[in-house]
Amino acid sequence: MKKTLTVLAAGAIVATAVAPAFAGGRAAPIVEEAPVVVVEDNPGSSLNPGTAGLLLLLLLGAGIAASGSSSST
Repeated sequence: MKKTLTVLAAGAIVATAVAPAFAGGRAAPIVEEAPVVVVEDNPGSSLNPGTAGLLLLLLLGAGIAASGSSSST
């Protein structure tokens, strides 16, 4: 009986000493995803087509007005 009690006591000591090693269990692996790169399409200029057309007409009109005002007589 004394031998059984000694074995049980030794087993309890070993179980108490080993228990913290398994307390957290095995942690799940951390999986990192690849970063997502977002590329925005930037227009060639900040002017929209309507504004560019109006600017072209204004320059054309200014050029015609400047060439028409210098008449040599």
